[in-house]
Amino acid sequence: MLFAWGEDVNVNNVASQHQLAGDIDVAFNGWTYVAYTFDSGITIRETRDHGNTWTTVDSYYYAGSTYPQVRIAVAGTDTNNLRLYVASVNQKPSVPTYTVFVDQYNATTHAFIHEYQEVSATKIYNIDVATDYKYPAVAASPYSVDIVFTKTTASKDSLISLVSLDGGTTYTNRQAIANSSAYYRNVSVAYGRSASASNGRYFVAWDEYATSTAPYGHIYTSRNVSNVNDPFIPQVNIDSLDVGTLGYVSNPSIAVSVTAADNDSSGPTAVILLERAFNGNTSDLDILGFHNNRAHYTSYWSRLDVDNTTNNCKQPCIAFDSVYNNFLVTYFDTNAHVLPYVVNNWNLANPSTWGVVRNNYADDSASLVAPWPRLEIDPTFTMASFTWSHPVAGNSLQLFDGEYRTPRPVITSLSPNNAYAGDPGFTLTVNGYDFVNNSTIIWDATALTTTYVSSTQLTGPVTAAMIANYGNIPVTVVNPTTLGGGTSNADTFHILFNLAVNSLTGTYNTVSLFPNPASDHIDISYSFTTKDMLEIVLYDMTGKAVSTLLPANTVSGNNTIRVNIADLPQGIYDAVIRNGAKTSVSKIVVNH
Repeated sequence: MLFAWGEDVNVNNVASQHQLAGDIDVAFNGWTYVAYTFDSGITIRETRDHGNTWTTVDSYYYAGSTYPQVRIAVAGTDTNNLRLYVASVNQKPSVPTYTVFVDQYNATTHAFIHEYQEVSATKIYNIDVATDYKYPAVAASPYSVDIVFTKTTASKDSLISLVSLDGGTTYTNRQAIANSSAYYRNVSVAYGRSASASNGRYFVAWDEYATSTAPYGHIYTSRNVSNVNDPFIPQVNIDSLDVGTLGYVSNPSIAVSVTAADNDSSGPTAVILLERAFNGNTSDLDILGFHNNRAHYTSYWSRLDVDNTTNNCKQPCIAFDSVYNNFLVTYFDTNAHVLPYVVNNWNLANPSTWGVVRNNYADDSASLVAPWPRLEIDPTFTMASFTWSHPVAGNSLQLFDGEYRTPRPVITSLSPNNAYAGDPGFTLTVNGYDFVNNSTIIWDATALTTTYVSSTQLTGPVTAAMIANYGNIPVTVVNPTTLGGGTSNADTFHILFNLAVNSLTGTYNTVSLFPNPASDHIDISYSFTTKDMLEIVLYDMTGKAVSTLLPANTVSGNNTIRVNIADLPQGIYDAVIRNGAKTSVSKIVVNH
């Protein structure tokens, strides 16, 4: 199996849970947080060693409740002020009561700090959360937090923004972004800023459906006018900007550049990804999108394509890397059963040309059904971390992997793969994949001085002493286990018999084999001057023993043993007659 980076890690290996709708965020120091819903509850887990070990921040269960999804955001510039925000919707349709809430935790101690909640008698569907702590908005102290959610009433659906300007202590800035007599469902929010947009703004994307059961509809976007506590500008229907997307879109995901500089268009770049049902065919979904390179100032959006093929692709997620100024994207290709990871620079000079970092980062991707992959940048490596849901025995587990984690290596071949006993030493070439700079070739139990040639090839010296005696030697490769890694599959090096070394000596007077070639049996005749113990083994040309006659007493004089070869494949074999340290080897030909 081709592993992605490291092997996939169970965030919380509880097979009885149905773990879904997960989210991921990474703190300034690499501490990584994953939250997911299960049955009637939510669990939040943390790893401080990049996925090796996990601890629980909090976990709660309320019978009769459902949580359609959970979204998290981590904020803070040191471990003394590190905070974790967990946003979700508790749905109790039997009451009916729908509660949107944001729980705040001390992300270092895991202590619960407080909760903001809003209770509604009408349904709240979807929620997202974002924060500006990396580059705080001018109106915020120490930074702001924005939660956005969709809710319904008898007459209309609404999209609500609640902004906290004091780091999540109070949520006093409430904005109705949009209202509709149609149906709102999915929502995505991101913070953006640049040198020309230094005030900072929140950007929102959401979808709207003509009926409550429609599979696709329209996608809209809006942003704050100038500050995070300002009203939002009039909504823009982005799918109407291209005839190939109009009315056939759903499930938006938005990301906006967050830096101290401008892009090459003198502003921040915003990208909205979406699912497009090609000509209304929900079995041919594409990952398309729209970008705006002066998102703080204009409403000029242009189309881009991430995966516009005949494959059915869905569940896009996009994030921004503020170190290399790249947009990072993952999604689910349901035909190939893979989770790709692709990137593009924020200037989007070629908006529909995305560099493939990995065609698939999920190890056992063939069984994926609804992974809903999420990704975020780990600032300590400037590489991406991922989480997704994986089905297990009727339930599902939330998994994790990181672009920085070490893969388990795989050997595909050895060159050479055999030598004769007594030959001089040589350089062994190991071919495979997922080798790293400090991979080590293991010859039986001995580590070779390994040279890294590439991720698909290693070399190491084998001395003459290592092949002095015939036999089969297991060869493996070990990758460091600090972040994943481990030992590869074993390949076999065959040390063959060398007639020049193992010659007939002493005890044996004569050895003969007949008939030769043979079809169903062969008689081995030999003469001894004394009584002795004798073992006869047939080896194929790879050095594998294919027939063994257990040691037997011989008599002084002539001896004959019949060996059945009817089941052996046609070919050339070594008949090895052994008496202690003395060996005689003869070639036989099997020809059925």
